[in-house]
Amino acid sequence: MLTSSTIWGQNNTVNIKFNIVAPPSDAAEITVFRFYISNVILHNSTGDSYKEKFSYHLVDIDKENSKLITIDSIPLNSIESIHYAIGTDSIINVSGALDGDLDPINGMYWAWHSGYINFKLEGLNFIDGKKHPFELHIGGYSAENATVRYQTHDLNQPIPDTIYIEVKLNDFIQQIDLEKNASLLIPGKEAAELANIYKHIFTLVE
Repeated sequence: MLTSSTIWGQNNTVNIKFNIVAPPSDAAEITVFRFYISNVILHNSTGDSYKEKFSYHLVDIDKENSKLITIDSIPLNSIESIHYAIGTDSIINVSGALDGDLDPINGMYWAWHSGYINFKLEGLNFIDGKKHPFELHIGGYSAENATVRYQTHDLNQPIPDTIYIEVKLNDFIQQIDLEKNASLLIPGKEAAELANIYKHIFTLVE
């Protein structure tokens, strides 16, 4: 749901909160789940927009504070929709190793020729009572192998305090064959196909 406050003042602020829906514990065990959210743009009903400056955020299932993105000093009188990228754009991928959420220490950077991992998922898949490890490092920024995906949500309140976005990780796991895709660690066609799936697990909670 979206919660609204009083009319914004000079320091207009909105929070973006990610809620990750993991698979049932008897289906899979998630040990690592991280993804990038970038290039956040807020739009109002008159066609004006505001793009967050240096907009790159690493969301980690194990770090609660990473699931909340706060954008302040928004020069709009309302917000009708939000647009963002799941992953990182080509510009940042050819900029070399950076700091903060883009620091290689976070385990989301391959190398200059491969760039950043946009979506990392590791864990154990349970099949017939046995545990089978899987690791999906989905990235790539060149041409048809690019894995950044874009999402837009229309809001039902013009002045939200918090925009809640659900990440249906369980749906992603159900739509892919983890036996077939147990290990994917390089850019390519397979990574791009999985990116087409994970785009749709990001949904607005109304």
